[in-house]
Amino acid sequence: MKRLRNKPGPLPKHALRTNILRFQPSQISLDVAVSDPASESLPESPLEPLTRLMATLTHRAATRPPGSYTTKLLDGGAEKIGGKIREEAEELIEAVGEDGEEGRQHAIYEAGDLIYHTLVMLAYRGITLDEVAAELARREGVSGLAEKAARKN
Repeated sequence: MKRLRNKPGPLPKHALRTNILRFQPSQISLDVAVSDPASESLPESPLEPLTRLMATLTHRAATRPPGSYTTKLLDGGAEKIGGKIREEAEELIEAVGEDGEEGRQHAIYEAGDLIYHTLVMLAYRGITLDEVAAELARREGVSGLAEKAARKN
């Protein structure tokens, strides 16, 4: 059974495995006050959930609240977090190979898991999203092959 946007119902089988990341469209406000132009606001950036998640992970890395899955990962160090990243990367690769819309949705779900665990690793190491964005900006417009060759020299 497909789950439609903003419609209650059972989740696909692969979604029942874990409940790490699940941003529902209803959690993101896209309301714009049309009657009062002064109160109009732009919709939230699609990256805002990542920014909020990273802030939460950074806080958990600093405070290590008991009972938190993130704390458990952080306490396991780079080896435990890295193991989860490898596992989630494999699951994403498998999901991408699945046919149809259900396979596509499964890939989106697994990408969320992979991104979550990658952000946990960044928080563990004290690396911010701004630092990663700066690195990507530095590489922008540079051929991947040229960039790799420059690192070898």
